[in-house]
Amino acid sequence: MAYEQLRQELVNSLVAREFLQSPAIIKAMSEVPRHLFVTTSPQTAYADEAVSIKQENNRVISTISQPSIVAYMLEHLTLSEGCKVMEIGTGLGYNAALLSRLVGTKGRVFSIEYDRELAARASQNLKLYENVSVINDDGRRGWLAQAPYDRIIATVTASDIYPAWMEQLAPGGLILMPLEYFPGFTRLLKLKRTKAGLSGKFGLAVNFVSMAGEADRESPEVDTISAFLLKEHMSYRDAESFLFFSLCCRQSLETALDSWRRLGRPGPEDFLVRAEPHRLRLVLADTELGLSLKHTIK
Repeated sequence: MAYEQLRQELVNSLVAREFLQSPAIIKAMSEVPRHLFVTTSPQTAYADEAVSIKQENNRVISTISQPSIVAYMLEHLTLSEGCKVMEIGTGLGYNAALLSRLVGTKGRVFSIEYDRELAARASQNLKLYENVSVINDDGRRGWLAQAPYDRIIATVTASDIYPAWMEQLAPGGLILMPLEYFPGFTRLLKLKRTKAGLSGKFGLAVNFVSMAGEADRESPEVDTISAFLLKEHMSYRDAESFLFFSLCCRQSLETALDSWRRLGRPGPEDFLVRAEPHRLRLVLADTELGLSLKHTIK
């Protein structure tokens, strides 16, 4: 079966499942040849699944993302022609190629890849995309040389909202990122820069490889929290919702459980977020919870 037919079948499936809606994104995903960015069979290249592109010590360290998640994130990034985009996590360049089409010839894409080998391969894969630049660096620092950016998108899991990203975002700009707020629990976070600071919303639960180069991860008391959750015999959905709540408020686990139940068992998607200089605030039903998800922003 021809690559073009397989690609169109994938796009049709994403449209039918409502992952794809925007004509510009449908066109980009119909035209960008995903099979050129992976070394696999045609059927696998156009299946709705993530594909491993690099492993170390039997651990996957880089993937080309699942097409439905790629489409979902591009839809929420609300790109337009002429946008300047910073991407964190180039991989082999497929997402950067899509971004290139969406921002047009007047737009620019600066894609940061920590792994030197992958950055070199991505540069080769993207050599025909003249508005894309691949930078081999630590994505936590962003890329100050071309700031500010209209859009920042991370295609790897971050453990914090890095100050450099906030500083390099243009007024009215958007950040879309997978944020790991507890080991194994990751949600998409969409932030917009407003006159008052950054505001946004938590959304879809996702699974991405972790960002390379992070040297200062902080982990909550995993054993204590896990034991508490087991004792309460919660469903997975309730466990995730309470876990998120308890990590975002300055209360003991027991007090947080009472507060969470009183507020109607809110989940991550129910929280708004406001980021101000030196502080991140979570807001739910007029209740402010003043604690960063992983680190206090300094």
